[in-house]
Amino acid sequence: MDLNNLYPNQRYLFHYKKSKNNENDATFRANFIKASTNGEITTIIVNCYVSKNYPNDPKTTRRSIDADLLSKIESLPDIIGNGCVLPDDVLLEIDDYL
Repeated sequence: MDLNNLYPNQRYLFHYKKSKNNENDATFRANFIKASTNGEITTIIVNCYVSKNYPNDPKTTRRSIDADLLSKIESLPDIIGNGCVLPDDVLLEIDDYL
């Protein structure tokens, strides 16, 4: 998914690129806030960050992550696939509780 297609305050599953630094934390879920570009570096700002390594982070904590470290970004409809019979607005409500 392209960063330009992300919606603010929507929850996504972010995948890190494979490296020695993040072998134990390959994915995380978070609410996308915004993307910021400074020269050649693009950073995403997220909150409600949930991963195996940081399960109890306060929901209000914002994190800045270098977009170059990410390999893939998926929304819940992307994960479920086109065969889903639930409309996107229902999936977004469900996703708020996951």
